[in-house]
Amino acid sequence: MLPVIRRKKEIEQIAISSLEGLVFIKLIDIVYMEASVNYTYVFTCDKKKHLSSRTLKDYEEILPAGIFIRIHNSYIINKNYAEKYIRGEGGQVVLEGNIVLDVSKRKKAGFLQITGAGN
Repeated sequence: MLPVIRRKKEIEQIAISSLEGLVFIKLIDIVYMEASVNYTYVFTCDKKKHLSSRTLKDYEEILPAGIFIRIHNSYIINKNYAEKYIRGEGGQVVLEGNIVLDVSKRKKAGFLQITGAGN
């Protein structure tokens, strides 16, 4: 008999604590996340900014790696919102809404590989 292989369940949304309770945000609505010391700002496609008490590292571990890319110590982006990459030492990525974020030198190769530009 073959062993049962359990796949890690893909999450479809995250819960962020607010003063009133919890705010549920669908992953497809997240444009990018920005670190702020031990907190994370979550920016969504409806132009809202949510503050989470989780670190960016926490999110890096739970978000689907093929979609969410750590491009810098301060940023995780949803690659589905990327419109352009501007070359440079690390470079910059332009997201929908003309949001320009730096890509670190260390994360550049991984970013280009995941987006298919590193081939």
